[in-house]
Amino acid sequence: MATVQPRTYDPNKVSCTFKGNIITGYGKDSRIEAERSEDLFTTQVGCDGEFARSVSRNRMGTVKITLLATSPTNDVLSAALALDELTGAGAGELSVEDHNGTSLVRSAAAWVKKMVPLKRGKEVEENEWTLECGELEIFVGGQAQVIT
Repeated sequence: MATVQPRTYDPNKVSCTFKGNIITGYGKDSRIEAERSEDLFTTQVGCDGEFARSVSRNRMGTVKITLLATSPTNDVLSAALALDELTGAGAGELSVEDHNGTSLVRSAAAWVKKMVPLKRGKEVEENEWTLECGELEIFVGGQAQVIT
């Protein structure tokens, strides 16, 4: 008789790259969050109850990445922002792949939206970086079920 194994999520099987750099040194709880800037559809309802919807062609979005203050990726993101401010050449490819399953986030043109605030205290702080994406592809997938 076949048995179904539980699905297991491993945060170390999620990889993220920006401009060819592997992102490391994530915060303790939240790592990566991606979302589009607008809803895909907006609806309008007339006084008689008829409705219509319009599609938004805005594919922009944001990806938030939370890093420990000790992460070497802070240097990568700060340098990309400085380059962008000086030359406009700080944008690059962003990719997030969940190797636990099929979720995927991708943008050919992503850039650091603004510098994170500098925070120092008794313990290691976290930095939440926001990358804006010109066209953000998001596929929220699942995980295959293993049957033995």
